[in-house]
Amino acid sequence: MWYCKIMLISSALASILTNLVWEGRGGEIVVKFYDPIVNFVTVDVVVTEVTGGTNYPEESAEVFASQDGLTWVSLGIATGYTNRVGLYASNELPLGSLPWARYIKVVDKSDPQIFEATADGFDVLNIKALHGYLKGNNINPGDCRVLKFDIQNDGTKAMRVRVLPHYMWEDPGLSSDNVSIALCDGYELIWDIQSGPGGYEIYYIGSAGVDNPNGTIPAGDTVELCLKVCFDGELTDNDYQGKFLIFGITAEAIQASHDASEYEWGWKP
Repeated sequence: MWYCKIMLISSALASILTNLVWEGRGGEIVVKFYDPIVNFVTVDVVVTEVTGGTNYPEESAEVFASQDGLTWVSLGIATGYTNRVGLYASNELPLGSLPWARYIKVVDKSDPQIFEATADGFDVLNIKALHGYLKGNNINPGDCRVLKFDIQNDGTKAMRVRVLPHYMWEDPGLSSDNVSIALCDGYELIWDIQSGPGGYEIYYIGSAGVDNPNGTIPAGDTVELCLKVCFDGELTDNDYQGKFLIFGITAEAIQASHDASEYEWGWKP
């Protein structure tokens, strides 16, 4: 019997470089991550540059990503003044067309004509992967896996919450139609799951009461979401053998008053 695997998105930052690296004009640096960086929704990689002084010419570099260290995809240009706070510039980049990557390359593109002859190039302080993964158990066709998430309202008012699952196979050629999602037993009392052409949408409904009116999450409270992810026995054929499913969620919050959830999401409890 063969198996495939599931990976769960980890939100913890994974810094691959923690010391300053001077690339030199026209130089480059290539780093390899132990585990793949996952393409997940928006920003996936942060390249931080450090520049001394406030009147220094802008340094720049082109950032590339690769799965094998041989074929590279450009992620865009990083500069010494992007999102700059003090001496540090944080360049936020998506993986673009790559579902995942293991290598990041930073190539200095600073214009030598605007610098003194002894100037260095783009100064890399660190490279961070915002979405790595936690390895899950092997799965067989027909299996289901239970995934639990804690959803916390860290605001100052009670909020309504919508959760959007995101999942894809590491091989972009594999369809995710063989994957289905359901609430764990008993969780239908506090969550409402809906599916449509755009995917699954999961709404917190809770239990109405003085401290929890109309299914809102009070400020500072945490609720648990439990999902059952299942793999269709017939659709999960030999093409999926040994492959990874990448799975994560995005939680959105909106005010509970003035029917905001109906206006923005087309949903109300």
